[in-house]
Amino acid sequence: MKKLYIFTTALLMLAGTFTSCTKELDEVGMNASSIDAAKGVSTKNGNPNNNSGGQGQPPIETGLTLTFSPEEVEIGSSTIIEATFAARPTSGELRIQKPNGYDAEGKIIWLNLEVFNMETAKGPFTYEFSSNEVGIYQFRAHYVTMGSGFKTSEDIGSVEFVNTQCTEGLTAAVTSATPLGNNKYEITVTYTLITCDTYSKFKIQGGLTSNAYNVTSNGNITKTGGDKGNGNHIINWEKDFISKGTHTFAVKFEQVLNGNTEITGDWNASADDLLYTFPKIYYTPMN
Repeated sequence: MKKLYIFTTALLMLAGTFTSCTKELDEVGMNASSIDAAKGVSTKNGNPNNNSGGQGQPPIETGLTLTFSPEEVEIGSSTIIEATFAARPTSGELRIQKPNGYDAEGKIIWLNLEVFNMETAKGPFTYEFSSNEVGIYQFRAHYVTMGSGFKTSEDIGSVEFVNTQCTEGLTAAVTSATPLGNNKYEITVTYTLITCDTYSKFKIQGGLTSNAYNVTSNGNITKTGGDKGNGNHIINWEKDFISKGTHTFAVKFEQVLNGNTEITGDWNASADDLLYTFPKIYYTPMN
């Protein structure tokens, strides 16, 4: 009986010791969880909570805004496009862009006009844009975070180019004359048409004198008469629609010049009720 009593007592003492250790471990575990919670640390997957805004913080809104100065611009003049931030990022990229077609899903493809590295750029963040064509032009300011803690953002706006001081007409000039030897020159004649309205079924047409060679143009070329490349050439540009603004057309050719030489015939521009003419051009080479 004495041996049995000693063995029972030993078992009771061992059980008490195990219970005490388990309680202490439970208290340590609870305290550790409480400390982590107080620090805002998530122990999920064994890693602290983190995202692009920093530990446990949402990304910062930049308040990106796109403005134009002026918002309505006379053609031939320019506007200043400026992107500003309510909260300026210190890294990432700011891109000023304009549309450049559409992708297969019908989404706008944006072309970079200016890119600013936000770590080094001091601002202001501007781009100067001009146009000789009447119309509304769209732009986008696009901030790309690149893990900076700021939220990727964009702002889209537009500016209108107008023609309030318009004088319609057709003009022409010899814009280059390059000597090739033996009195032969490579000549470029540029025609400029100013329209103060939109027109349909537009056509501009004219001709070169005979003995014009190697004729090239961004219009359609028809050769009439003559042989060995020395016949007259008729050039015309045709469009179903032409907008308000300034439009240029050029023709390049080679010709022998002896003093003041006639190099083109009469030209005209027509569309709807619009009709402008420009007389023959004579050119004297500079010796």
